[in-house]
Amino acid sequence: MATATFAIVSLAATAIGAGVSYVQQRNAAKAQEAAAEYNSQVLQGQARQKEHSTAANFAQLQDQKRRRLASARAAAAGSGVTFTGSVLDTYGEQAGRLEHDIQTQVYNAQSEAQATRDQAGMTLFEGQQRAAATRTNANANLIGSVGSLGQSAYGYSQNFGTVSTRLS
Repeated sequence: MATATFAIVSLAATAIGAGVSYVQQRNAAKAQEAAAEYNSQVLQGQARQKEHSTAANFAQLQDQKRRRLASARAAAAGSGVTFTGSVLDTYGEQAGRLEHDIQTQVYNAQSEAQATRDQAGMTLFEGQQRAAATRTNANANLIGSVGSLGQSAYGYSQNFGTVSTRLS
């Protein structure tokens, strides 16, 4: 009788342990997905912030360019130089260089924002893959536990007879 009780308790504990492990692994998968989603949203926010600051910086840089060119024109006019020939060429070259610098800064900022968006997508994908692997592991462990439980029940029945006949 004590052996039969031990067998029942052992089988029940194995079943409960398998169920608890399965639920915990499924919860871990949900937590991994939630963390990945959150991290992805944070990165998306950083990309948007970078784009907004780029737009603000662009306007500021354009204003600085206009002031620098106006200052160069005023300095040249104040010295009596006319905007012809090499002076005009130099002025045009300076304007082109300033515009190139602005466009390079904008391009670099946009590239950084895109890289951050790409990282956000990869973070989400990796989290989803980790969660899927955790769920697969949970399912595999549950199947293994059920198999082990069945094997143990069969072993108990072979060694001690059926539990129902022993209890009666």
